[in-house]
Amino acid sequence: MNSDDKMKDMLSDYFRGLLTGDDALEVEAWITESREHRMIADEYCKVELLTGQVEAWRNVDVDKALGDVHKAIRRNRWASYVKAARSVAAAVVIGAFAFTSYVTYNYFMSSGEAMIDVTSTSGMMSCTTLPDGSVVWLNSNSKLSYPARFGGKERRVTLDGEAYFKVQKLSGKRFIVEAGPVDVEVTGTEFNVESYSKYSSEVRTTLASGHVNLSYTDHSGMVHEVKMNPGQQYTYDKASDKLTYAVVDPVTECSWKDGKLVLNHTQLPTVLRMLENRYNVRFLVKNEKCLENYYTGTFSDQRFEVILESLCRTTDIHFDFDANYYEKSLNDRQMIIVY
Repeated sequence: MNSDDKMKDMLSDYFRGLLTGDDALEVEAWITESREHRMIADEYCKVELLTGQVEAWRNVDVDKALGDVHKAIRRNRWASYVKAARSVAAAVVIGAFAFTSYVTYNYFMSSGEAMIDVTSTSGMMSCTTLPDGSVVWLNSNSKLSYPARFGGKERRVTLDGEAYFKVQKLSGKRFIVEAGPVDVEVTGTEFNVESYSKYSSEVRTTLASGHVNLSYTDHSGMVHEVKMNPGQQYTYDKASDKLTYAVVDPVTECSWKDGKLVLNHTQLPTVLRMLENRYNVRFLVKNEKCLENYYTGTFSDQRFEVILESLCRTTDIHFDFDANYYEKSLNDRQMIIVY
């Protein structure tokens, strides 16, 4: 067996995080030798990443998902909505983990290190397993970047969007989520981070179990650190340079990862924020009094328009799709007026 054949046999183990020490360094050196090697490594990386998603997607009822698509096509009542809101149509008719084509993977080299980007496109969610065995769920329109192998004394990932982390505890190897101006450090726990840089200056961290250390640098350059306990949510607003605190229900805040919307006496601003992230839309509230409304209920397989209809039936609230705004902003979120 020549050296190239031997290296190809090692690539699968490398991208599964099974190689350490000199073996891992040998693979990385081989990858950087030539463009051909990088292309081969890229293909192996994609195969291992997609193979790792089979477990997360194996319970998807494909027949039911396709049935929902056909039902949506036959519906006339919301035909105008579907035309105006093409950016959310996939999320309306397809379940949480439907087709891999809506999740993109990119393998690249950065400062001599093999890196991986996982991107969940508009209206879709994805689930990926990191090299250390930690599991991450990505909400719609989110991107997670991480090294193909966690070396050194820390495991650092970068998030733009929303993600739920179930971190594998490894002694002496801290796990850090870099979310814009905020770092979230853990050893082994479950938590949710929301950091959509394109749409908001806020970074919101919700702890489901365990403990995390949240740190950020204010406008004066001073570093602040907060220790969080389960059920706590901290929001840092980079624009106002303020950190706010709330006690929340983690089941509600993190229900999106299970393809659900769980409301437990949840105030409208939180409901709208969750819907914005999940369905890649934007709400513009014209009637501030609506923000005082509270809602309770669980939505699992319901389509987006059905959820809006239920909210309308529960309280005196109305939604209008602003088609003109959408036509002017094809690459932005669909605007929905609330009054």
